[in-house]
Formats: sequence, structure tokens, C-alpha cells
Amino acid sequence: MKSDWIMKALLVFVGTGLWAVALMHGASRVNAQSTAIAPVIKAQKFLLVDSNGKTVAELGALQDNGMSGNGIAFYDSQGVRRIGMGVLNDGSSGFALSDSQGKRRLVVGLDGTGNLGMMAYDAQGNIIYQKP
Repeated sequence: MKSDWIMKALLVFVGTGLWAVALMHGASRVNAQSTAIAPVIKAQKFLLVDSNGKTVAELGALQDNGMSGNGIAFYDSQGVRRIGMGVLNDGSSGFALSDSQGKRRLVVGLDGTGNLGMMAYDAQGNIIYQKP
């Protein structure tokens, strides 16, 4: 009877140990898989959000002032687009800086043939500097 109790205790001990080893082995496999880097990730748009879920940046197809193309935009804590840069569908490229109201204040870019252009705006949206 005493040896029967010892045998059962030994089986429980060994079984528990095997179960623990199996769990640890499974956890290490999950961790190894979660740190693997995917060779390709495809999406139409990526949004970077803060800890509250508010968008702070976006990468992908963007629409801005009637122009469309692919680019990246950064937003301030109020959700206002402050910086944008990209390549437009007409072949031009550039970047724009906006004030806290979302009004463009500086635009620098290249047209489709590679000609440089720059415009600076005042707070009311009037052009104060233009270089074709």
C-alpha cells in the first residue's frame, strides 16, 4: 500500500515535470516565431498611432488639396497634418510644412521634368515667396 502511494506520487511528479517542459518548449517556439521578420509585408496604407490610438503618421496613398500620390505624412498632437512628402501621380515630388491650423506655409518640390520650385505662404495663405 505504501509503495502504491509512492508510485502514484512519482507518476504525478514526473507527469507534472513533463507538462512543464512541454509548456516551456511551446512558449519558446512561440517567442521565436513572433520575433521572425517577414520578408514582405503588403498593404495599401500604414498608420502609426500613439498609445491612445490617435494617428501620428501615415504612409501610403495620400490625398491633399486635390492632389493624389504616394507619400508619408506626420500629424501633431491635435491631429493636424504638419509635414507631408511624397511623389504625386503627375510625376512631381516634394514636401510641405504646415502650421498648427493645417495651412501650408512652405512647399518645396520638383515637377515631373525635375525643375525645382518653392513657395512660402503667410498665415492667411498668401504667397510671400515663390521660386519657379
